[in-house]
Amino acid sequence: MSGSDAPITMRVILVGPSPIEQRLRRDPDLELIRAPGLLNAIGELALEPLGMEPGPVVIVNQDLVRERDLASWVESLRRVDESVRVVGLGDAPPAGELSVIEQWLPLEAGPSELRTLLGLSLNHTTSDPAPESPHAPVAPEAASPVRTSQGDFDDDRLLAAALAAGANARSMCFEVLRKRFGSTIEFAGEQPEGAGAPVVHRGQTLGWLVADDQQQHDLGGAAAWVAPWLVLIEQHAQLRSAAFTDHLTGAWNRRYFERFLAGALERARARRHEVSLLMFDIDDFKRYNDAYGHPAGDEILRETVHLLNSVIRPTDRVARIGGDEFAVVFDSPDGPREPGQRQVPSIVSITQRFQAQINQHHFPKLGADAQGSLTISGGVATFPWDGHDAESLIQRADELVLESKRQGKNLICIGPGEDGPDPDKTHAFLGPDPR
Repeated sequence: MSGSDAPITMRVILVGPSPIEQRLRRDPDLELIRAPGLLNAIGELALEPLGMEPGPVVIVNQDLVRERDLASWVESLRRVDESVRVVGLGDAPPAGELSVIEQWLPLEAGPSELRTLLGLSLNHTTSDPAPESPHAPVAPEAASPVRTSQGDFDDDRLLAAALAAGANARSMCFEVLRKRFGSTIEFAGEQPEGAGAPVVHRGQTLGWLVADDQQQHDLGGAAAWVAPWLVLIEQHAQLRSAAFTDHLTGAWNRRYFERFLAGALERARARRHEVSLLMFDIDDFKRYNDAYGHPAGDEILRETVHLLNSVIRPTDRVARIGGDEFAVVFDSPDGPREPGQRQVPSIVSITQRFQAQINQHHFPKLGADAQGSLTISGGVATFPWDGHDAESLIQRADELVLESKRQGKNLICIGPGEDGPDPDKTHAFLGPDPR
């Protein structure tokens, strides 16, 4: 590795109570992610980009793990990202206990001790990369259900689909099951009239497997194989939803918004098409909270998301990025339907319809002001004309929101991306009169 003065940035996932968190946060070159449990850590690792150097670090509190679960958990982490380094937090245990974790960090440690432990200096000053510790073998009795005697390639695909929370993960699970145990196997939510094998996980029956008579003797093994997969797929989908969804409104949260926008711009740059970003907030929102109470404010926020979802396209995303601040990413992954067609005029039309709905909507908790009292102020910026990356596009849209406020509110300012790269041209339109 060639020398450089640039600091090494590490992504660190802290699992469980971490008394060293505050000390680690003092190091600006550490990106810290909190994970309350072991499964959460797998989900967080799956959200991180692959191929980054140095690889991610997972620090787990010794009090959180049980020896019989640890080997399987570490193996699962390495199936997601083989470059991950797992560090125990606390005093190193006696030989043979929790031996799958080879490196331990004292509770009183800080950033420098962590870097020293991992063989990383504060800057790229070493001439050779630090040696990687070998992966510890996994005992058969602690092996993850991912590992089987056959079909590892299918399991790899299934694990990737489950961790990505893809819509096809469950169907892929049964595809692999049929390939491995027999093409006639089916899954039933209720106990069948004929013979079948219950799919049970920790005493809970998830469903039943049924097949023709010739394969009944295989169903027990098939049910035992599929049960932990169904649980993993469901749990990870729930974790991913919780990590990326605003619990009050059901909209995506800021974390998802930033990741989705970055991905949408990457696709748009490669395929040479546009992405538009609408940012807005509700005018004088605090007044409604003060006058009618927080339940009324919550109703406004939920209804705002509902109205937005009723006018956007399936490929667009609605996110709540602050108290009463929202963003909509207008993304057409395949570009305009007609060659040379611009998407911005259609975005303006969608935005106008939404603004009109907000102006005219009936909010029951607002009493006499239930209808016609709410307005929004926003701005629409379009890639590549108004910004070349996520940061510049967000900044431009935010500037347009402020411009709408300066012009009297109940406005949505449209950046010059509507008609092309004219930096001096900004449009604004006024929503319907709310009174």
